[in-house]
Amino acid sequence: MPALYLPLPPSHPYTITNPPSPSTLLYTATHPTPTPTSSQYLVKIQTTALCRGELGWAETLSPASHASSPSSRPTTTTTTQPQTDNPVLLKRIPGHDISGIVLSTPQIDERSMAGPKFKVGDEVIGLLAFARDGGAADVAVALEGELAFKPRNVSALHAACLPLSALTAWQAVFEQAGVTGWVRDGDGDGDGEEWRRDKERVRRVLVLNASGGVGVMVCQLLKADMLFGDGEGNGGGRFWVCGVCSGRNEEFVRDQLGVNEVLDYTKEREGLGAAFRKRGWAPVDFVLDCVGGQTLKQAYDAAVVRDGGIVVSIAQPVPEQEPEWADVRDAIVKRDLTSRFFIVRPDGEQLGKIALLVEGGELKSFVEREMELYQGREAMELVESGRVRGKVVLRVNNYDR
Repeated sequence: MPALYLPLPPSHPYTITNPPSPSTLLYTATHPTPTPTSSQYLVKIQTTALCRGELGWAETLSPASHASSPSSRPTTTTTTQPQTDNPVLLKRIPGHDISGIVLSTPQIDERSMAGPKFKVGDEVIGLLAFARDGGAADVAVALEGELAFKPRNVSALHAACLPLSALTAWQAVFEQAGVTGWVRDGDGDGDGEEWRRDKERVRRVLVLNASGGVGVMVCQLLKADMLFGDGEGNGGGRFWVCGVCSGRNEEFVRDQLGVNEVLDYTKEREGLGAAFRKRGWAPVDFVLDCVGGQTLKQAYDAAVVRDGGIVVSIAQPVPEQEPEWADVRDAIVKRDLTSRFFIVRPDGEQLGKIALLVEGGELKSFVEREMELYQGREAMELVESGRVRGKVVLRVNNYDR
């Protein structure tokens, strides 16, 4: 079958600190076609979206040593390959965001009364487990818990941009930051005044790299009337959102995502804390970091996040030993901050809710460029350049536009 893949390294194995570059990707028309297990679907891939950094993921380099590890990106499969402390690249297919059509259903479901959730011919989207091959190929295998029905109002081009970014945003907002607790209804034991005051208080959120794939989705989720609205289109008023991005993307973040304020990081040489103090802004309740490094460190400034606030990073955890992070570790304890790092997991149920938001016009994806499967090397180079506003999507098979 046609596929884009990472070949075995010629001599020295790739590692997390020495990952393969996009130039190592190869296209072939004769890659072996996968055979689904009794619990897997076979999906004809129409499109797949590439993700920056995926060639260096530990699961990409050594899926065997991460297939059942709770500390890695959660997976739903295991392998019989030996585990190793030094990840070595196996032949891998990238592209874990997919949109496609079901070709075959799990045998175990065929024997049950209810049958499979998805039927042959259904259009689906999914986030494939990171320890398995991705969707940059003619077909791929998937578990039911990784899939959802494709939103009916978008093409496969835009549908493939949704799973990883939107699921990461969903899990950051609702699981890691616990935003649902901020806007939930009362328990019926009071007169409603305390609940009303808490519910009506505007929550403040800072999104670092608001123009990136995850940042774009977080901003839209927080402004979604279907999630936080009062039925009169006032959902976005529950959150004051500040997005950090480059000046090139400032207009996009403000106009397309509806944030309240935008910070151009290229102009804020003195850091986030100085930027907040200069503008007289109150610190936020929740910071979502999609950058890491010094930007993450600045997020713990008392001018940026309030005492008792939450900082969630999808880029890196706060280092436990490095001396230059000692002030951050102290601030977390002394200021009662919640500091979390997490990696997204496939979740078909959550993805189904995201699809409903897309159909309701609350969420949309942004495509930087569509390229053919055989152009996968060039596509990954573009993704890794960091100079993209939306997703780079590979067209694997034809689809209705």
